[in-house]
Amino acid sequence: MPNSYRDELYPVCGRLEEIALQIIGQCDLKVTEYGMVHPDILALTLLSRTLSNFRALIVLTKNQLVVEARVLARCCFENLFLVGGLHGDGVAFAQRMIEDDRAGRKGRIRFSFETETIFESISPEMQEAVKESHEKFKAAPKVGFLKPKDASDAGPFKETYVAYSQFSGDAAHPTITALARHWAHG
Repeated sequence: MPNSYRDELYPVCGRLEEIALQIIGQCDLKVTEYGMVHPDILALTLLSRTLSNFRALIVLTKNQLVVEARVLARCCFENLFLVGGLHGDGVAFAQRMIEDDRAGRKGRIRFSFETETIFESISPEMQEAVKESHEKFKAAPKVGFLKPKDASDAGPFKETYVAYSQFSGDAAHPTITALARHWAHG
């Protein structure tokens, strides 16, 4: 029986893993005043994250979990967009990543504070911490999320956004196209 296309790709995937590990092993990064949010360190952590996503994607593919594998492929594209932004805009893009992280934390704190069932379920000490954080976030300047499309525009990988959006529509979100992959014919 002839090998499937996937079976022919697995050795290529193994080689890509080896190359990623070689790149990681060759990095000699110095900690600067930017700490973890230095563009080079962020790019390296994104490569590590991509390697982890990629490895899991292969496992899922081998187990015929196509939708789940496509979700992880989407994550790899998100990582690519961020690396491209870091390459193109350096520290300024790293600052956008920090603002995105802050916007996410602000939203979760606000939701927890404003949702009585959640707020009442946490300890009094945690309630006080949530209140304090909520007040700090309210007083702070508004920050926005870094959307994947905006990130793709910041670097050299703009054209790959179409593949990312395909993975979003047919795997990451419960669209009719994505749900059709779970439809059993028979």
